[in-house]
Amino acid sequence: MEREPKRFIARIVEYAALFALSAFLLRLGICYLSEIRWVLLIATVLALAGVVGWRIWKHRHLDW
Repeated sequence: MEREPKRFIARIVEYAALFALSAFLLRLGICYLSEIRWVLLIATVLALAGVVGWRIWKHRHLDW
């Protein structure tokens, strides 16, 4: 038994609801990230310093 295709207006309403939900979740995610931006900045700086320190330590035998 085949299902009847959705009506055009039903598809538009469904897409609008999905768009509204995705916009809300993006805004919520940005709000959460903005609350902890200093922690993220410190973690990024420490990670970059760790990578640079590792590369320097790994290649310490090279003469410049």
